[in-house]
Amino acid sequence: MQPIPVPMALRARPTFPLGPFQVTLRTVFVVFALGPAALGALQLPTSGGTRVAIAFSIIAMAYLLSLPEREGLWIGTYLCYRVLERSLPRVVRDGRGRAASVRRIGARHLEVGAGDRPPLPAPGALSRWTTLTRMSRAGEGLLERTPGSWCALLRLEGPAEAPQTAEYAAWCGRVMAWLNTVDCPAQLYVEASHCERAQAEQAFLERVRGVDAPLVEHERRLAGEQALSSLVLRHYVLLFPRWAGRDGIPTTARVTKLFETANASESDASRARDVALRQAANLRLDVTAPGPAAIEELMRRTPLGCAEATFVDGEGVLAGRHHRYASLCGLPSTVQSGCVISALTRAHVQGGASLFIFPVDPSQARKALR
Repeated sequence: MQPIPVPMALRARPTFPLGPFQVTLRTVFVVFALGPAALGALQLPTSGGTRVAIAFSIIAMAYLLSLPEREGLWIGTYLCYRVLERSLPRVVRDGRGRAASVRRIGARHLEVGAGDRPPLPAPGALSRWTTLTRMSRAGEGLLERTPGSWCALLRLEGPAEAPQTAEYAAWCGRVMAWLNTVDCPAQLYVEASHCERAQAEQAFLERVRGVDAPLVEHERRLAGEQALSSLVLRHYVLLFPRWAGRDGIPTTARVTKLFETANASESDASRARDVALRQAANLRLDVTAPGPAAIEELMRRTPLGCAEATFVDGEGVLAGRHHRYASLCGLPSTVQSGCVISALTRAHVQGGASLFIFPVDPSQARKALR
C-alpha cells in the first residue's frame, strides 16, 4: 500500500541556518529591532546575573514574537489562558460550567474548592472563548450548543477491513470525497474502547460452562490476552454550517473575524444533514442520523453534556474517568492510512480522536500562496 502524501505539508517560510537553528528573515529583523533594549538591560544597576537574565528574556521574547504562525500563537494563547485560568470554567456542576479553585494532590487526585462562581463574562462572540460550550437540546441528527449554534451529527459505520490495507485506504478515500462533496466544516470524532480482560474471560467461562477439559484454562487465558488487543471504534461526523469563510479559517479562530461569526439555524443544520445522507448513499457509506436519546448519551461522555467534570492542566475527569488531552499541530509529508487506529490499538487505552476539516475555496488558496 502506498503512503498518502499530505498536501502543503511544507515550510512556506524561507529560512537559513544560524548555528543549530533555522531562522527566518522576520526573526532576524525583530531580534535586531529589540537588540538595543537587550543591550540597555546589560547596563542596569543590578547584579550581573540579573542583567543577563533580563537581556536573555528580551531576546527570547523577540524570537517568540517573530513566530506567529504556530509557536507564537500556541505560547501566547497558553500564557493568556494561564493568567485568566481562575476566572474560566474549570468544573461542571449540575450541568453548568463554573469557575472554581482546583488543586492537584499527588499524582492521581484533584481537590476542588467547595465554592464556585460564574465564569468570566464576555460580550458577544467573545463568550465562546471564556465559556464552556454546552448542549442545550438535540433532535434527529441535530445538536444545539450554547454558546454556539446548531450542527448536524451523524453516525458513520467503519469498514470491515483491517487498518493499513488497500481496502481500508479506499474507505478513507470515500470518506474524504464525501466530506468534500458536502462542502461544510466538519469534525470527525472517533471513540475507541477495548474489551476488558476480566469480562472476556468471564464470557468465555459462561460459554463453556459444564465442560471439564484440560485446555479450558489455557483457552480462557488466551481469550483474555486477545481482549487486550481488541479495539471497538464508533465513528461520528459533526457538520458546522456557517462556521468558516471561503478561506477555510473558522471565524472564532481570529480576533479580526470573531464578531462576524454567524450562528447556524436549525434549518441550516437540517439541510447539511440531508445533503450528507444523500451523498453518503452515492459513495456506498453507511451513515445514519442518530436520535435525540443516542445523541444525549454520546454527549454525556464529553464536556458538552456531562453532568459533573473537572478540568486542570490538560487533564479532565468526567464521570470518574481521567482523560488526558493532546493536540497535533502538524503532519509529516506522507502518512499511512490507519496509522492512528493502529496506535490506539497498541496503546491499550480508552479515549477519542478528533479531526477538524475545513473546505477552502481554490481561489482563496491560490491568493494565500501568492
